[in-house]
Amino acid sequence: MASNDLPLWDRYRLLYASEFIGFYFDSALGTPSSAPVGTEEGLVRMWTRITSKRIDVVGRKLGAWWIIELRPQASSGALGTILTYRDIWLSDPPDSDPVTSVIVTDFPDPDLLILAAKNDIQIVVV
Repeated sequence: MASNDLPLWDRYRLLYASEFIGFYFDSALGTPSSAPVGTEEGLVRMWTRITSKRIDVVGRKLGAWWIIELRPQASSGALGTILTYRDIWLSDPPDSDPVTSVIVTDFPDPDLLILAAKNDIQIVVV
C-alpha cells in the first residue's frame, strides 16, 4: 500500500474492520511481465513482484471476499484499477465465494460515483 493510502486505510479500518475476519495487503494477481533474458535470479524475483498487479487490501468476511482499492481523490483511474482487479480475480478465484469490489476515498469525482454504480462497485468515503 502506498504511503498516501495509509490515512484512508486507518480511517476505513476504524469504521469497518470488525466486519472482517482478516485482511491481506498488497496481494499480487495476474500475470507479471517477463524479466529480460539474462536477468539474475534475485532480480527476476524483484522484477516479478514489481510488475505484478497488487490489490491494496483483500478483506475476508465469512463466505465473501472484498477487493479494496484505496485512492485519495478517486477518479476514473481508480475505477479502471478495481475493474481490472475484479476481472482477473474472477478469472481464477480462490473459491466460489462472492467478491465485492470497493473504492475507499476521501473525495470521489462526481463521474466516478455514476460509473461505479453502473459497474457494481461500492464507493466508501472516509
